[in-house]
Amino acid sequence: MPRLDMSRRVVSLLFLLAFALLPAAAAAADEPIVLTVGMQDWSDTYGRQVFLEQIVPAFEAAHPGVKVEIQWIDWGTYGSQYKVRYAGGVMPDVVSIGSAGLGEFAAAGMIQPIDHFLETWPGLSDMVPASMQDGLYEGKIYSVPYRLDVRTLLYNKRIFAEAGLPDAPPEAWEELTQYARRTTRRDAEGNITGQGFDVRPDVQHVLPFVFQAGGKIVSEDGRRALIAEDPVVEAVEFLHSLIYEHQVALVRGGSFVQGQNAMMYDGSWVMVQNLNPSFDDMGIALPTRHRHQTTQVHINKFAISSTTQHPELAWEWITFVLEPENLALINKESPRLTPRISSLEYEPFSTDPRWNTWMQAASLSTTLPGYVPTLSAILGQSLNQALQDILNNRAPARTRLEEAAREIEAKHLNW
Repeated sequence: MPRLDMSRRVVSLLFLLAFALLPAAAAAADEPIVLTVGMQDWSDTYGRQVFLEQIVPAFEAAHPGVKVEIQWIDWGTYGSQYKVRYAGGVMPDVVSIGSAGLGEFAAAGMIQPIDHFLETWPGLSDMVPASMQDGLYEGKIYSVPYRLDVRTLLYNKRIFAEAGLPDAPPEAWEELTQYARRTTRRDAEGNITGQGFDVRPDVQHVLPFVFQAGGKIVSEDGRRALIAEDPVVEAVEFLHSLIYEHQVALVRGGSFVQGQNAMMYDGSWVMVQNLNPSFDDMGIALPTRHRHQTTQVHINKFAISSTTQHPELAWEWITFVLEPENLALINKESPRLTPRISSLEYEPFSTDPRWNTWMQAASLSTTLPGYVPTLSAILGQSLNQALQDILNNRAPARTRLEEAAREIEAKHLNW
């Protein structure tokens, strides 16, 4: 066959092949980019509806050709589920991480640093400064918060008034003890019927006092447990004294929201009016001080997976959700404190001045040492069990905390 004819046939075949592939190429171009978002929060019906009916459609409208797929994951199993998906190559582009999960995810290489995005993000100056420390791991920022679960002092104004106290909460440990003695109510036999201060034998309710005393959970290098140091022992012994020496508290006795107890530390879930019969009597105070005026905050945050093919789009989704008006919309029916200071300008936050105190408490808060990959086990197992034993009077504070510190170093800090 002449060479010219062969060339013509090759060109013709290539033309036909290209023509045949045009529909497939066009179809591929028409397929949307799917951005997957793993979330294990807003499990209430309203929160999910806001995301599915308002937040997602608004984001998709602003990003033609993009489809957002939210994967709802249970809080109790989210860590293991993300690990399985990461191993299988199907990790969501954006993941929601709980208060103690950052170090574990970052150490495993499951999420990526976002410092380069933060450098040009105008919303950074509007974030509660303390909250941004939560995303730090080995000198880089890996996450940005979307919810702050701050623990601060709550007090019942009605009970204060009945005890002859002013509508002014205690500011220091000594004053808290005095107020608790005056507001503790007893029956004819001397049994406590209403606690002056509600002591809870768990990490979430004890850590505010640990941080106020200047205590730490682990060392800066994440290798030593510091829970048996003097400040931690002092904080736990102070709470123990409220139960057994001053007798103004019981171990898990009564309910603050039912109007039975005068004071306690708790989170902003109490601002959900239909869950709190004492809503109108409730005062919100700044955290008490000892060596420091501070408290503890649990932070839920967004991170970008290390396997995503769309990191810029993932960041755009995160910052879209973090717009103050969107955070206010999400929290309208079930309010939780947000990390954006300007969110206080929107309902429901703008209609109740108590939210200003929550935000001030957040600015004073101390974050958990998220740089420790095994933090969840340290808090949820070793330390929590030690607090149970101490505050139930089964073991002295220093002895039990020393035992827990040895256990933590042997089991959880040998990574």
